[in-house]
Amino acid sequence: MQTSIATVTPRLALSGVLSVALWLGSAVSLRVPIAGPSALSAQQTASAQEMADVAHDSTSGPTLLTPADYGRFERLGSSLLSPRGAWLATDIRRVDEDSELRLRPVARPDSLITVPFGSSPAFSDDERWFAALEGVGPDESEAMRERGETPRTTLVLVDLGVGDTTRIPAVSSFAFSADARFIALRASAPDGERDFDGVDLRVRELETGSTVLLGNVSEYAWADEGAWL
Repeated sequence: MQTSIATVTPRLALSGVLSVALWLGSAVSLRVPIAGPSALSAQQTASAQEMADVAHDSTSGPTLLTPADYGRFERLGSSLLSPRGAWLATDIRRVDEDSELRLRPVARPDSLITVPFGSSPAFSDDERWFAALEGVGPDESEAMRERGETPRTTLVLVDLGVGDTTRIPAVSSFAFSADARFIALRASAPDGERDFDGVDLRVRELETGSTVLLGNVSEYAWADEGAWL
């Protein structure tokens, strides 16, 4: 099968209409209105109030953007697909420095779970659980530091089987065990100067929520198999 090559031939008509001929097997003619000299003159002499009225009148066309709208512009950050490909976690960042993690099932993208200022997303190997750290915004973070407080992250733990969410404050890092039965939670360091870097480490059984506390832990890691910590 031979593919035709499309050619575009623009032509500016005296009547202020841009005519474009598209050739793709057969000819198709498009006529697109453009602003002629008279229209430009009228626009240049319009008052500021008239332009504002046009911007806020939904019947006269698209609404003009204002500087306040720019902060809502979003860009896509990193993404994480669950081990079996059923869930997708996406990092979304806005111009106004707001950000969030968006978690949704691939088969039902309209179903959405958000984690404000989320980071470190992870799935358990059996795809039953999702966890991430929820932070605070830049304004709140600055206000806390001015009060002498340290901003801390909160663990957001989601049971993907039933949709239940558990929030555990003051967690600096976490890790799922290889057999997907446990999650280790390293606590945030307390305020003030200390001579050591160890903190509490909680090991939570995911199914029951029961927890074992280990004190003064500096580092931790799960074995590649099973539930050895």
